[in-house]
Amino acid sequence: MVVNRLTGVSGKVDISTLTDEDFSSMIQAARPYNGGFRDSYQMSLARQWWINLLYYLGIQSLEAPEVLENLDPGMIMQDGGYVANQVMRLVMGNVGRLTSAKIDWSVVPNTPDQEDQDGAKVGQNILDYLGDHLDLAEKRTEIALWLDICGTCYAYHNWDTETGDVRRQYKDPQSGQPIEKKQLNPSQQEWLDEMQLFTEERDGDWDVEVLSGFDVFVPPRFVKLSKMPWIMVRRTMSIDQVWDRWPEKAAEIPPNGSQSASLDQYRNRLATVTKRPGLGLANSRDEDGAVDVDELWIPPSKRCPTGVYIAATGNHIYEAGPHKFAEAGLDMRFPITDFHNIRVPGRHHSMSTVEHLIGPQNEYNRARQQVIAHRDVLSVPQWIAPIGTLSKNVVRNEMGDILEYNPRIGRPELVNPPPLGDAQIVSGQQAQADMQMISSFSDASLGQMPQGARSGNAITLLTERDQTGISPTVAGLEKSFANMGRSLLQLGWKFMQFPRAVAVYGETRQSDIHYFSGSDLNGNCRVSVTPGSMTPKSKAQAMEVIGRMAELGVLNAMDPREKRLILEAIEVGGTDKLFLSLDGNRRRANIENMMYAKPSTDPNFTFPDVNQYDDHEVHFEAHRDWMLTDQYERLDPFTKQMFLAHIAKHEMAVAQMMQAAAMVQGGQGGGGGSPEAKPLGQPSAPNREPVEAG
Repeated sequence: MVVNRLTGVSGKVDISTLTDEDFSSMIQAARPYNGGFRDSYQMSLARQWWINLLYYLGIQSLEAPEVLENLDPGMIMQDGGYVANQVMRLVMGNVGRLTSAKIDWSVVPNTPDQEDQDGAKVGQNILDYLGDHLDLAEKRTEIALWLDICGTCYAYHNWDTETGDVRRQYKDPQSGQPIEKKQLNPSQQEWLDEMQLFTEERDGDWDVEVLSGFDVFVPPRFVKLSKMPWIMVRRTMSIDQVWDRWPEKAAEIPPNGSQSASLDQYRNRLATVTKRPGLGLANSRDEDGAVDVDELWIPPSKRCPTGVYIAATGNHIYEAGPHKFAEAGLDMRFPITDFHNIRVPGRHHSMSTVEHLIGPQNEYNRARQQVIAHRDVLSVPQWIAPIGTLSKNVVRNEMGDILEYNPRIGRPELVNPPPLGDAQIVSGQQAQADMQMISSFSDASLGQMPQGARSGNAITLLTERDQTGISPTVAGLEKSFANMGRSLLQLGWKFMQFPRAVAVYGETRQSDIHYFSGSDLNGNCRVSVTPGSMTPKSKAQAMEVIGRMAELGVLNAMDPREKRLILEAIEVGGTDKLFLSLDGNRRRANIENMMYAKPSTDPNFTFPDVNQYDDHEVHFEAHRDWMLTDQYERLDPFTKQMFLAHIAKHEMAVAQMMQAAAMVQGGQGGGGGSPEAKPLGQPSAPNREPVEAG
């Protein structure tokens, strides 16, 4: 353990007795490049990630030793051969597959008690709110991109106390006790402002960032994050962010201390790869006001009960103290969630798709270059002539040339070059097929009709085979996003002290604004993602399956609920407007359910009654669904009787509507009469056969 190795403490560790030198030595030990040791494992991984990144960017003419030199790829690409960057399109296609399906995550209550069920509903609403608030869709795309290039990436999640709204807390000038703002009139508040009898603090907010393997350092001999004794996260912040977090310590940064003394070469180049024309690889760093802050996290243990958190730049310590999450009472070892692509037994870091595409990509480029060379060099016919035949020594082989020759010596002969063989063409096609196989992209997934496929079933089978190739990655993503959602809820539970306005979307996408604080979660932070929900979906395949189900009678497109299911399955926009009235009635029915579940204490309160303008069928279904919940079972007998009377009115109204519809159909049906000839609802005269006398 880092604490044991560098502090020299053989017994129990008390961080209150450690000095800045001790904390600085811990940070140095965790740095694999400019610290106390050189981690060859981490350096070899970073080198491979850097090569993968160059191939993704289309810089594919570099030899292995050249990636370590300060070269300008713009010049290299001019002198290099033919490059058809298929790696980039395959990576982006896989990113599209991994982000096409929505994350279907749900919060599981800790117990069947109603308080925990309500807390789980609050957690579900907060997760929906965080999807937009943190722009998790963009972060999910970034995660998928790093997975395909590097194989491993991380989502950093913490609670930033220096962000969010600023709240002013007033104090009683005599007792010094806090005063609620609503207890003050404007003149009192103005006087307290002039006397500066207040304190200001920020609400804080979630801090989520996607980090690559270049930015997270772990002990190399550990496989699972849950077993690691420590991790170090390197984050790039602005100088203003450092001053906001550590104003006293930030003022002590030396002039050249805003950046680490000697960052690893690959992370350095990663930060500068897009700053110069031609995607330059120069090793110098621009003075852009960036500060590299290393955060070391050591979870609590019996030897170090409080754990350790250190934030530093170089040898300059900004903050050092106990593990923040352990101090808050959270069961969270580290502020990161790891994501993996192709797992490798016995090691933490996974493989990427790109590193397996490098060989076929080079072979494809080589085969194409040979075809181009044959076209440019060998496709021009050559001349054979005796010495002294031509009156001119230069044969340009241009259009309109006239060759003058000496007839006494002989005339020149035109020699056609040999035709190009199939080896180069076949080699290029085979390399392209290998790349598709490695990335699990058949012709069907690329939108091309496979050779020999004659039916939709065959194309569907090929698409499913491609999805099977990435199913382990998808399953890992589902588990990681569940862990990430759990961590986000835990942070909100412990640190979101003030109520926050959250847009709550019901089952029918009707939105309301509710105010939630962390205590409303009641510790219900367990998140699960439905298995298979993040598997890539095909609209064409979904439409074909829905069409078959409609033909078999499994789906009824005339039923509003099933119609909505069909439109959402094929992702047709505007369905919310189409079902606006139905959604409004279901929302109103759910509000009525809550009025029965939690009656008001107002003496004038009455239970809701049935309205003439209600959609009785929708209300009846919503009430019937609520009767299956535990909340309904806990109602007292009187409230149950009132609710049953309410639902009976809806049921009676539905029966009357069905009876009226049946009478209309009977009046216009096969009775032989017309609506004009017979009153509505009167049956036609029976058609009796004459009976012969016995």
